[in-house]
Amino acid sequence: MAGIIVPICEKRVFEYSYLAVGTYQDGILHPAVDVGAWYRVRPVVLVHQITTTGGGTPNRFILKLQHTFPCEQDRQEFVDTTADFLTSANITSASPNIKTVASGTDPQGYLKVILRADQPNTTGAILYGEFSVYLVLRDV
Repeated sequence: MAGIIVPICEKRVFEYSYLAVGTYQDGILHPAVDVGAWYRVRPVVLVHQITTTGGGTPNRFILKLQHTFPCEQDRQEFVDTTADFLTSANITSASPNIKTVASGTDPQGYLKVILRADQPNTTGAILYGEFSVYLVLRDV
């Protein structure tokens, strides 16, 4: 079984406490990771630090992977937004921690990696995290 680990982002600070209630913001961590030669994809998030506050549904970070396909003839972004490649991973655990999602199989040619900051209940509640993100790619 062959495989590689693809670093998406090294330890980086994400601070979204300014979001208003009921809003979210997507940050693109990588616009198009070439996964065409691989059969299995597993995202791994190292949670260096996380602080969230708010009542009801907790504030959270969500890792999303979406199918995409860059095209040299047309610079528009071609992304399948109807469904994420994998079940979205809610990052709410205390740090330090490793957050993984069950691996997905048979991806299209490229994957767009997104970190969503979600502020569902309280304007100005703390939503802060320090993460490193990797993809583990395997051929079986």
